[in-house]
Amino acid sequence: MPPSMHKPTLTFQIDHETVAVQIKYEIASNNPIFNRDIIIEGYGVGLLPFALVAQDIKVGRLIRLPEGFEIVDTAAEVRLAYIGRTLLPAKVRAFIDHSAEFFERGM
Repeated sequence: MPPSMHKPTLTFQIDHETVAVQIKYEIASNNPIFNRDIIIEGYGVGLLPFALVAQDIKVGRLIRLPEGFEIVDTAAEVRLAYIGRTLLPAKVRAFIDHSAEFFERGM
């Protein structure tokens, strides 16, 4: 879940002006598939990865906010989980290093 969604506001850039919108919610989840499903069921709006919802948008199950609304804080936290650092296999270490470099340079 992006850091912007951990706050009770979502900040947009509209015509070079920053606009903060208060968010009230009863459901919070860091599972994008669950989030997409509850949005499709009509439980509200959400901030989802485009790749996850592209088909839903194409067929009309979901709609996008107007293009003029650019979300200011779109950073995402990526966590890699592994058993331990002792005797870490070289391929796991290589994947961790590659992932860190990939996300640091902005994909």
